[in-house]
Amino acid sequence: MTIVATGVGRSGTTMVSRILGELGVFMGASLTGPTHEDAEVKQCVKTSDEERFARLCRLRDAGHDVWGFKNPGFRDLLPLWEKHLRNPRVIFIFRDILAIAMRNHLALDMDVLEALGLATRSYDKALRRLSESQCPALLLSYEKCLAAPDEAVQRIGEFCGVSLSAAGVAAATAAIRNGDPRYLASDGP
Repeated sequence: MTIVATGVGRSGTTMVSRILGELGVFMGASLTGPTHEDAEVKQCVKTSDEERFARLCRLRDAGHDVWGFKNPGFRDLLPLWEKHLRNPRVIFIFRDILAIAMRNHLALDMDVLEALGLATRSYDKALRRLSESQCPALLLSYEKCLAAPDEAVQRIGEFCGVSLSAAGVAAATAAIRNGDPRYLASDGP
């Protein structure tokens, strides 16, 4: 199984990636610091290198029964590149668009109204791509995850078919928090 953690940038994809990692899902050999993003997948998406992505998937498939990656930009490629994923499952996280806009305002020095428009357009495009995809999808609310972290971890674990140990659940639940200082200090993806 291959698990894709995606969504609009700054919507909570880092949190989902950390949860998956704590549940024992391999999320990449070289993760980008605070954003917990697979550097190899990120480069494939950034350069639109589908052939390299396909090779990377075959290598990961050979080494892991279950593996995943986090990449917000992959949402736009999902219906095009999902054919390279073995038994794919998508976790798409949603967040209040004003919160996303405010984070973009702080991290990228964007005008708040401009950032709000960008978030709205990004969600519109993402929903079109998600509806074009054939992958099973788990839709999560960032705010609901914060309010009920145990339930969020259970739903993610069940959706991904991973065994939920008490230690894994505790560590994954601890990964659900707003305002992680490591992430806030970064510019994000």
